[in-house]
Amino acid sequence: MSEKISFIYPEGYDRWAQYGLSTPEIVFQEGSTRYKAIIKNDELVAILGKGYLLFPNEEALKIADSSAKLAGLVPFDPSNVPGIKSEDHVLYSDNGHKIRAIYTAGKVDKVDGDEVNVGVNVFNAIDGSSSLGCGLFTFRSICSNGVIFGYEKVMSMRMIHTKGLEAAIDDLKNRMILVMEYGHTLIETYRAMAAKRATNKMVNHILSTRIPAKVLPDYITEEEATLPDISAWGLYNDVTEAIWHNEKAGMKTKTIQFGWLHRAVDRWELT
Repeated sequence: MSEKISFIYPEGYDRWAQYGLSTPEIVFQEGSTRYKAIIKNDELVAILGKGYLLFPNEEALKIADSSAKLAGLVPFDPSNVPGIKSEDHVLYSDNGHKIRAIYTAGKVDKVDGDEVNVGVNVFNAIDGSSSLGCGLFTFRSICSNGVIFGYEKVMSMRMIHTKGLEAAIDDLKNRMILVMEYGHTLIETYRAMAAKRATNKMVNHILSTRIPAKVLPDYITEEEATLPDISAWGLYNDVTEAIWHNEKAGMKTKTIQFGWLHRAVDRWELT
């Protein structure tokens, strides 16, 4: 089978050669196909449609840094995230194909005495799993506990290629500002959690998700477990801390589990 597959190299296939990337088109049995290969440093990353426009993570990071500066945000280093390769303010997926760059407003909010940073995570991938975009990020200082939110506004690569980098920088800046506005609303939700006692109903909402029991606090998974006298904020942080500090979970797994948790939290009655 492999002998029937070959590549052709159209103009521009090596546009991003400085990053070890190329996008040859795939030929099967000497006939053209609708697909191209994404190759990095002679290793296959993905097979995608010819219409896919590759945008290197290195270029995405340049746009993110420039956009963050215009939005009044600064790079934030969550430092030594268990299970995730990181460098300065950038988190990498296990295979390095996807990045999340973290930025905050440089100030700290207080929730029940805890210091909480609100910020933006900018993401990009070279395997077709996402385009350039951004979502929310929070960081609780007391336990070095970050939370990645799945609310992601995706930017079209075609826009970047047709309108140019300056337009992309300005667009991402505006999206960052919108996400930060939502982040300030989230702080109020956190404060509402701090004012509400955790209930067995809240626990059941968490247990109904697909978060593995081994990740959850013992006091909600053990047989005949008894919920301690804690706030909803305490319960939320015990779970997010367990997810964030799980050394066996990479960026993709953590992000998925945070998504499951937040769907459960959406069902909590905080008012």
